[in-house]
Amino acid sequence: MVENNKARKGKKLWTEGAEGEHVGLYAAFDAENEALFIADATEKHLAGNPGDRVAILYRTHAQSRRIEEALRRYGRKYNIVGGFSFYQRAESKTRWRI
Repeated sequence: MVENNKARKGKKLWTEGAEGEHVGLYAAFDAENEALFIADATEKHLAGNPGDRVAILYRTHAQSRRIEEALRRYGRKYNIVGGFSFYQRAESKTRWRI
């Protein structure tokens, strides 16, 4: 556990805000299912809160392609912060020689 780490700097977490929603858990069968869940949850949230903005945090850059594809299926505009969109990366661009 984190608190057992002797080198860890101590911290006390707090908020002045009201209690919010509890954190949920979704165990996806595969990467595509996970991405579609993220896109669907995003759509549902924005349908009820159209003025909100949503941030999707992912652990590895490899996850971005599936998430981008799912967001595109919904026609949702997005931008990548701190990196390139899968479709902007050099390895994903097809070069044609005629």
